[in-house]
Amino acid sequence: MNEEQLLKAALPPVKDLEPGRDLWPAMRRKIDEQTIRVPIWDWALIAAVLAWIAIFPQSALALFYHL
Repeated sequence: MNEEQLLKAALPPVKDLEPGRDLWPAMRRKIDEQTIRVPIWDWALIAAVLAWIAIFPQSALALFYHL
């Protein structure tokens, strides 16, 4: 047996390649109901940066330089 025949014997043909139902409506529903979630740590970081800028206004330039 050559390599091609060995591969065909080891890997039987795949049957039923089509999904049993249309997957697009479920995907569309999932995309439509997806909302943007911002973790609480991100809000805390934003609040800390704004507080830092309010307390030390000159540091805003240094912060913007590093961004």
